Amino acid sequence: MRKTLTLKTAAVLTAAAAAFALCSCSQDGGEAESSAVNTTVAEQTEAETTKAAETKTEVDLDSLHGVKSNDSKFSGYWQITEGTGSQLEHFVFMFDGENTAYLMAGNQGYIGSYGVTSNGAESIFKTQLMFGLDGSYTYTFSDEAKTVELVNCDDNSVTKMKKLDSYSSVPTPSGKEKIDDALLGAWLDSNGEYLYFDKSGVMYRSQKGFDFTYYTYSVSNKKINMKYNFVNDYSEKADYEVNGDVLTYNGIQYKKIPLDELE
Repeated sequence: MRKTLTLKTAAVLTAAAAAFALCSCSQDGGEAESSAVNTTVAEQTEAETTKAAETKTEVDLDSLHGVKSNDSKFSGYWQITEGTGSQLEHFVFMFDGENTAYLMAGNQGYIGSYGVTSNGAESIFKTQLMFGLDGSYTYTFSDEAKTVELVNCDDNSVTKMKKLDSYSSVPTPSGKEKIDDALLGAWLDSNGEYLYFDKSGVMYRSQKGFDFTYYTYSVSNKKINMKYNFVNDYSEKADYEVNGDVLTYNGIQYKKIPLDELE
């Protein structure tokens, strides 16, 4: 990750430049002095990187399962408007630009894959998801690439979709949530399930490569009260206990991890 130079680092680099100039005038002891300055620069940069990692306290939740690249016309959020799957009006399909596909509704999403290949005569869009879009399709985009028509290669059924300007699965807390500071941060269990709690009252849970859910949460009497939407509104409760860097959540233990390891 690129770091902005602090004044202190700039001063060290200035000193390094001065040492280099002196070295060109006098070889005696110059190489040793330059080496010492370079070591100081490396140590300072490492310290700043470590400090930045330690002070990061929040995660951009929208970026965890958001569009990564706009290089493809398929990149972005789509909704079925006509044909096969048109009854799925609550669902949004997202293609991240890097071969990961999502089926989302409300605060929950399921993870799949997609890609574009060629059979020699035409390009083929292939996606693997739980339902709605799952198979191989020929496709035709509108001039502005705001709509697309997909024709299933197996049964010739037609699906039409429109592109959405934006979409977010992250809920907005009410502002009345009660937070336990011991919960804050990212956690991972031995089966690859992630949990994350932020100070605003948003919780995130994901099973790597399979699904994810965003909740609003509030803590009371060692219980986490969670709410989320998946076509309809739902609520859940979980017992929890935190001992240092270990969270016991509904009897399952999670280890605290750095925020940049959250998936």
